[in-house]
Amino acid sequence: MLSVEEPIAEEVDVQEIRLQMKKLEHDVAKLMDQLDEKEKQKIRKKVSPESVALMQSLLLLLNN
Repeated sequence: MLSVEEPIAEEVDVQEIRLQMKKLEHDVAKLMDQLDEKEKQKIRKKVSPESVALMQSLLLLLNN
């Protein structure tokens, strides 16, 4: 049983998450630049629409 003194939710450092997402975006862009068009198309086919929607939602939340 939780007492009143115990935190229910963990505090999130939004700035740190933004920084990590920007770094990840940069790293992915660098990797994509190194691939040929055929390899890029294979990767694009494997990323589901749900995954893209989730990434877009996270970006929206972090940019507000």
